[in-house]
Amino acid sequence: MFVIAWLQLGLLLLYLVILDLVCLGVAPLTYGRSEGFPAVRAYPEDFWLADFYAVQSAMTSRWHPYLYFLTNPVKSRWVNVDDRGLRATWKPPESGGKTVKPVRIFVFGGSTIFGDNARDDYTIPSLIAKALNAEEDIPIEVTNLGQEGFCSTQEVIFLLSQLRQGNIPDLVIFYDGINDVATAFENHAPGLTYDELSRSREFDLLNPANRLRLSELAVYNMLRFSSVGLTAEWLGEHTLSSTVSRIKLALANKRFRQAGLPPQAGKADLDLAAGAINTYLFNAKAVRAMATRFGFRTLFFWQPVITEKKTLSSFEQSLEQEAEHNTPGLSAFFQQAYAIMREVGPKSKIIDLSGVFTGDRRSYYTDGAHLVEAGNAVVVKAMLPRVAAAVEEVANTRKIPGRSIRVRETNRTEVSASAAN
Repeated sequence: MFVIAWLQLGLLLLYLVILDLVCLGVAPLTYGRSEGFPAVRAYPEDFWLADFYAVQSAMTSRWHPYLYFLTNPVKSRWVNVDDRGLRATWKPPESGGKTVKPVRIFVFGGSTIFGDNARDDYTIPSLIAKALNAEEDIPIEVTNLGQEGFCSTQEVIFLLSQLRQGNIPDLVIFYDGINDVATAFENHAPGLTYDELSRSREFDLLNPANRLRLSELAVYNMLRFSSVGLTAEWLGEHTLSSTVSRIKLALANKRFRQAGLPPQAGKADLDLAAGAINTYLFNAKAVRAMATRFGFRTLFFWQPVITEKKTLSSFEQSLEQEAEHNTPGLSAFFQQAYAIMREVGPKSKIIDLSGVFTGDRRSYYTDGAHLVEAGNAVVVKAMLPRVAAAVEEVANTRKIPGRSIRVRETNRTEVSASAAN
């Protein structure tokens, strides 16, 4: 009997291995079927996009206390990240004649500040640096502290860590909105980070007391992400999509309850949207308190999203439809949150850029949040008057004699011309 049992187990494992190999072989026709990168086809003039996505897909992060993660170093033609996890930012040519201490600007945000879809010299921080340094009356040093997926609370902690090290800027710019709203929708609670469910499941897994749970998760992940598991998921989504969605929702809600979070409501939640905005306003107050203590200035920009662009290109319309199919209710939730920010933001001196593309029929988005370089240029053009005024205040406070700054326009034509060189 014992021998038969082992024989049956061996045959079962052999069957699973063969089945997995078969599923792997047909992967290009099922779960492994590549649709490519639609943005590469939609923006053929942005010839670097395919290279950017190849580098991005290979990017990794490392653990960092309090922040969860920072980007690992990257060296490539268009994307470069240093040992501190910071994206390279455009700097003016060295000038031996300058003796004035530069105005130091820190820019915080998520992937839109890190610079998805953009080369190093055409991220939002780099375009700010170029515009401010166009007239060299005041030397400007811009540091890009954007990180993929960061929400404002992580950014505030990141700023705090810089101040603790004595790295004190003259001006701090926050550029947010997308991640604070999206994480509230994902977690059913405001003020959390992306993928909190995974973080809660991973907590203390290496404790010997949790070895059974570790083994369960190891087996689950091995099966779930095997070729058989991925093929089964693909078949389910293409034949029983509503059933698969209900199963996923039930499993997710179970995990939410285990993590102490409320289950998914299944619809846009006005109170949750208000909570996301209130969390951001609180973080802004905390940063301003730090600014008073350490003597720097602050600017808070509420970024545009595709749901706020009134005139969409055909490609952008397809992005909206895909987003609603993949994440029902998210677009409506963004509209609620952004409407609340438009109402309460001015009182808290949050500069609303959500309407920056109003009346513009050109295509800028590669998904619901990220822009191509031409979109970055439009955003920076809208930011510059406030940024330049803040830099002037710094110069006046420091009593830099005979110094002034005149801002050069950064527009789509300039970006396109630069790309051609």
